[in-house]
Amino acid sequence: MSTLTLRLTEEKHARPRQLASSQGVSMNKLLDELATIALVQHDAEVRFRTRAAMGSRAKGLAVLDSSTSTSAGELCLEPMRDTRLCQSTSKIAAV
Repeated sequence: MSTLTLRLTEEKHARPRQLASSQGVSMNKLLDELATIALVQHDAEVRFRTRAAMGSRAKGLAVLDSSTSTSAGELCLEPMRDTRLCQSTSKIAAV
């Protein structure tokens, strides 16, 4: 185990302290879980981008077109860090 010193403003420190309390866990456990989530999300993005770089955009869109009712060509393909989901037909944007 390692020790990590984290400097936060009092206001910012209060929110995770309240969250940990409401979930019935220690601050240490909460921060450990948050770090795990961040690392898993990062690893998934790296795997996705690595596989996407090896693939063919045209073949990928063809597979999506054959498996969904919405044409994959209509989807707005944004970088993973941009969590907006948009379709050209319905103009939905969930940020």
